[in-house]
Amino acid sequence: MVSQTRFFRFLKENFLLNEKFFFKKINFSSAIFFIFSGFLFGNLFCTFLICVRSIFIWDGFIILNFILFIEIINYIIYHKKGRFFLLFWNFPFSFQKKLFLKNFNYFKIGFLLGFFIDAFKVGS
Repeated sequence: MVSQTRFFRFLKENFLLNEKFFFKKINFSSAIFFIFSGFLFGNLFCTFLICVRSIFIWDGFIILNFILFIEIINYIIYHKKGRFFLLFWNFPFSFQKKLFLKNFNYFKIGFLLGFFIDAFKVGS
């Protein structure tokens, strides 16, 4: 008979924490690279926004497309199985490439950080 005591739960949780830190330790350089490259692309997007404005009539379309893109990426990265997107759409496939998704998430974070910093440049 195996019982779950607090000590064994503590050891199990501590082991899972060590796995998370081990991932960060191994892939730290790639995470920093993707954050900085996302930051660079975020700043470049804001720099070349005039070219995008010639394609779309209204800036609201640019914002809506960007928000839709970010929300779809967030759904792919953070979704739980069995949940639906927009109440009717469910991804029939599962992503097994965790490293790719984590790096893509780091790129997205850097991209949004580039937007945030560029907003300060525009505001001053």
